[in-house]
Amino acid sequence: DVILDASGRPSSISFKHSLTSRGVYLTTYPTMSILWRHLWTSLWKGRRVVFAATAFKPLSERLAFLEEVSRLLAEGKMRTIVEQSFELEQMREAHRYIESRAETGNVVVTL
Repeated sequence: DVILDASGRPSSISFKHSLTSRGVYLTTYPTMSILWRHLWTSLWKGRRVVFAATAFKPLSERLAFLEEVSRLLAEGKMRTIVEQSFELEQMREAHRYIESRAETGNVVVTL
């Protein structure tokens, strides 16, 4: 399994108990802690921390990746965790909720 973290929060490092023994924690936000864990886990088999600098990849590769993710979602082979949804009119509450750092899944604002 894979956990994708784009939040960059230090608390999101508590991934270890959520991964299978060969799972991967993938982040797009490099912190010193993440880089250290990336180096450390690359030495062993099993759970790994991976950093992906996707912003530096060519647009064609990023689009191909998004198409693959869309396919996996459509086939039910990948799922997202939506913790809470807000209407556009509740944007202020959505921001407060995210800033409280209480969420563990995605927060969605519907238009």
